[in-house]
Amino acid sequence: LSTTTTTTQQQQEEKVARLLSKLSTPLTTSSSCHTKAFALLNGALKGLVSTETTSSLSCDVVQLIGNFLIPHIGPLDDDVPEEEEVRDAATYCLLSLLSLPP
Repeated sequence: LSTTTTTTQQQQEEKVARLLSKLSTPLTTSSSCHTKAFALLNGALKGLVSTETTSSLSCDVVQLIGNFLIPHIGPLDDDVPEEEEVRDAATYCLLSLLSLPP
């Protein structure tokens, strides 16, 4: 059972890492790309929570996801609706990350 859990955890972490590497490229473009990228990541994180075989992610993967999200969460310079949408989408991803088991 522990070998299966370890393999499943490794597969989940690899999938999340691949997703982050693919999402990093569009983030240099428009706000709508940011919002879509965060929606994809949020869906992936929620999928990890809802699976019966959910195990915790390693500290390295949690840090990788956090480093990906942090630049987009926080106070905004202007009241630009697109920036608010991006911040909200990134915040929802952070909440899904925090919902994962420790």
